[in-house]
Order: sequence, then C-alpha cells, then structure tokens
Amino acid sequence: MKTKTKSFPKNDELVEVEGWGGNFLLGKNHSYWWKEEKKDTEPKLHPLSGVTSVLGVINKPALVQWAANQSVAHIKESATVRVAGTDPLTDVLYEITAGLLEEARTAHTKKKEAAGEKGTDAHALIEQYVRWLIERNKGEPIILPAVVHDRVREFSEWAVKEKITFLASETPLADFEIAVAGTPDFIAEKDGKVIIGDIKTGSGIYDRTPFLQMAAYASMYKKKENVKDDWMPSLVIIHAPASKPDAMKPHWSHDCEGDYKLFLNALGLYRGINNPIE
Repeated sequence: MKTKTKSFPKNDELVEVEGWGGNFLLGKNHSYWWKEEKKDTEPKLHPLSGVTSVLGVINKPALVQWAANQSVAHIKESATVRVAGTDPLTDVLYEITAGLLEEARTAHTKKKEAAGEKGTDAHALIEQYVRWLIERNKGEPIILPAVVHDRVREFSEWAVKEKITFLASETPLADFEIAVAGTPDFIAEKDGKVIIGDIKTGSGIYDRTPFLQMAAYASMYKKKENVKDDWMPSLVIIHAPASKPDAMKPHWSHDCEGDYKLFLNALGLYRGINNPIE
C-alpha cells in the first residue's frame, strides 16, 4: 500500500511569486511549487512542503484535552436532564442520544471554526494596516484612532513604541534545497535589524512551535537575500486574540538559529512519517 501523493497542478492553476525568476509558484489550496530548470531538459515541477504542515507533527497534548472538554461540555449543555432520585442536586441523569453523541464528537471543531472566524477578522485587519503603511507611509507605523478594531489599534501602538518599519506583508518565501515554503505575516526592521513576524489570534501561545515556524521563514529570507554571515533575524509572535480585550502581547525570540535547528528536526520527522509505504 502506498500513501497518497500530491497531485500536480495544471499550468493555468499556477501563479508566479514575484522576485523568484519564475521558479517559485503558488497553486490552489495554498500549495507551493518549485520549477527546476536545467539545460537541454524540460522544466520539472516539485511540490514544496508548507512550514505549518511540517510543524503539524509536533504533538500538542493540551489541544487533545481541550477537544475532550468541548465534547463533555456540549453533552452537559444539550442533553435532556431529568431527576433520577430524591435529591435534585445530585441525582441527575443525562438522556443521551446517538445524534447528540455525534454532535459532541465535532463540538471542538465547530468552536475552533467560530473562534477562527473572529481571529481571521482581526488578522486580516492588521494585515491591511501593514500593507497600507508599506504602500502609503514607507512602512512607518502610525497610531490608529480608538474607533478601529481593538487589536489593530493595539498593534499600531506596539509598532510605534518599538519603532518598527515594515518591509513586506504576506510575502511567500521558499527553500528549494530542503523543499519547504511558507508565508510570514510580515517582515520588518527594528534598530536596523530584520524581524520576521507572525500574528496569532488563538487563545494562547503554549510552546515554541510558532518560533520554529518563524525561524524557517528567516532561513528562507536569508537565502533569498543572499546573506552569507552567521547573522539571523529576530523573531516576534504577536498574540492578538480577537475576543479578549487588551490582550495583545508580543513574544520575542533572539535565538533564531536554535529555533531553526528544531524546525529541521521536525522536518526530518515529517518526511519520515510521510514516506510512501510499499
């Protein structure tokens, strides 16, 4: 038995990423492709692994417990309750149907999707703000008025306070040598040094996985810009949950090299797990 392989797109389904000489291409469903060109041979198309897909191999036990909690909560909220004995505070039975159990099985997905919609709104608005700064204000931040979304205003205040200059927003990056690609939320400068940044709108930052993601982008950026020395960018994760007031918080890592080594470990595991089974 073999695992499914990635289907190759048609040429009219691919979009060239600017600045890569026509070799870096985007396909449907956020897929990344690299066109290898050699003398006297037809160009060959290679699929690139998305950074976030690679990091999916890292176990997140807290999410497993969270999903179980959502199922139990759904049953408690939706099951028919009747008193089973003389004490209405303790003698309670839940009448559970097969349909209710099916709903409970997917309750965590529905809640995640609902939270994701709120987070996407905040994420998209911050992205628009960064793009506007790059297009209209040379990347220099300005503090937005109180009438805008709380997360966007707080992000603007952070950027001004930290003297951030934005260079790029949602710009895809790739590394053909290790066949990976991805898109950081923004690339910026602080005190003359490059920063790779991402915006997370979930309920919390629980481990270093987001920094592994940023470090992969940083390595791609270095190769694209042909940086030869040992310098690595700083990394920042902006935690901006849409549903919590005054909760935006930056998390920094200045050990980009160490985070990148961890990413390569995850990449090795990802490739090993996804090798075809004969």
